Amino acid sequence: MKTIPENLRISILSLHEAIASIQKLGSTVNKLNKSMKKEKKLQSITEDIRKTLPRLMELEKGCLINIGVDSPFEIVNIHGNEVIACPNERYITVINKNYIKIIGKEPMLNDVMEWFREKDLGIIVINDTGDVLVESSKKLNLSMFHWDLSKPYLKDQSEELINFLYELLN
Repeated sequence: MKTIPENLRISILSLHEAIASIQKLGSTVNKLNKSMKKEKKLQSITEDIRKTLPRLMELEKGCLINIGVDSPFEIVNIHGNEVIACPNERYITVINKNYIKIIGKEPMLNDVMEWFREKDLGIIVINDTGDVLVESSKKLNLSMFHWDLSKPYLKDQSEELINFLYELLN
């Protein structure tokens, strides 16, 4: 019986390691694509909620604004023509109202329920554990999903919930 020469054993081992690395990279790319899809769906839903509920676009405390930098700033206070905003917990900045673009407030559970009613998407019922039952007027069926009540903002909810709302919207 022939033995495999040492230099070929190293090559075979390297090939197995390379294949494992490629599989791991593929898994990471799939997760990233899935996450990106969720972000795009969430963005679409959020934009529609803000359009449907104009109060989310009012310039007041909690509203997100853009001042030309990458991350949005959250309004902390408004004083006359000046907006005091904070992009994170580290610092605040004062901006003249004329130099900002309103993004809007982050939708919460109550906003999603009001949006549901305004868009006539169906009947929505939620219990005290966050289980949501929806009778869709578009799809004529019953669906159930879970809203994590410890996370009031739509952006923090599960991919399943985001997918469901996106499907209703489109």
